[in-house]
Amino acid sequence: MQIIDLIPATKIPRNLPQAYTYYSRQQLRIGSLVLAPLAKRKIKAIVIKIRDFNKLEIKNYDYQLRPIIKIIQKEPILDKNLFELAAWISDYYYEPISLVIKIIIQNTKYKILNTKSQIIKPEKGMYEKVFAFCANKMIIQDEHSPLYKSQRAPRINLRDAAVKLAEIKKNKFELRSDTPSLESYYKYNLKPKIKNIRRQIIDMRGKKSIISDVLLQELKKSKSSLLFLNRLGAATLILCQDCGYIAKCENCDGPMVYHLFENQLICHHCGFKSKALLTCPKCNSWQIKYLGAGVEKIKQEITKLKLSNKILIMTLKQRLPRVDLIGVISADTILHLPDFRSPERTFQALVK
Repeated sequence: MQIIDLIPATKIPRNLPQAYTYYSRQQLRIGSLVLAPLAKRKIKAIVIKIRDFNKLEIKNYDYQLRPIIKIIQKEPILDKNLFELAAWISDYYYEPISLVIKIIIQNTKYKILNTKSQIIKPEKGMYEKVFAFCANKMIIQDEHSPLYKSQRAPRINLRDAAVKLAEIKKNKFELRSDTPSLESYYKYNLKPKIKNIRRQIIDMRGKKSIISDVLLQELKKSKSSLLFLNRLGAATLILCQDCGYIAKCENCDGPMVYHLFENQLICHHCGFKSKALLTCPKCNSWQIKYLGAGVEKIKQEITKLKLSNKILIMTLKQRLPRVDLIGVISADTILHLPDFRSPERTFQALVK
């Protein structure tokens, strides 16, 4: 028999013990995956410490030692490198190590004994790519991307976790980006490689048109131009001037955006659609105002001015052609987003 310490793969508050003691009648190894009782639940757990059975030690416990329920996998599914990574994530992000262990187990392949296939395949994603990393070199593309930041607990940056794992294993890693994040720029003492270009900032205060006179003149001279606006649709705010009603999504309460070509209001958060408003649904007033600007409104303005016979709406996912002129429409709207990284995000979007 063995006395074993386990970390349950479930969220346990940091102010409570993260490891619990059980006994096993079968021989286990550090890193083995077992099923153990925790209160009234049955929880998967990882073996972190093993010692020989000692009756005197058991008598000194203030509680009755409980046995594990069964062995899920005897062969270790977590090696010392992943244990070290889990400890680092727990300390750095101030998350319970039990929750970190849970995430790692969910994204690690392991065999289940006495089943037909004897294997479980986790959902493929960035977690699995990080925790199952076994190559000699890791390459992280677009390291500045916010998509590496997990939106569920533990809210870790998988880029940083991947780099830490490579450092623990003493493997090579490469971070790639045209616009590195500020932390990478500072940490690795990078030097800017942006060419000097002619640029001009136009003050649009008091102007009604979304296209300035200066930009209009430049558009007339250029053979090919790119106008950048980080907003879809035609109008980003639908307002009743009589009662102050603002069109919001029925599902998530997000702002509804007017799409000119579809003649619909669309929520960009959940995809909910509704008919365009002619009258206010609250006070039945006809004083409905469509405010703000999106890419469809820009296209409408350019079409009216007859500056080009060919106008395309493109996204950042598409390969952009080389152009003579780039005009950034209403750059302040991106800079003033409620995000401490908004200046950084604006720079990255413009460079891309």
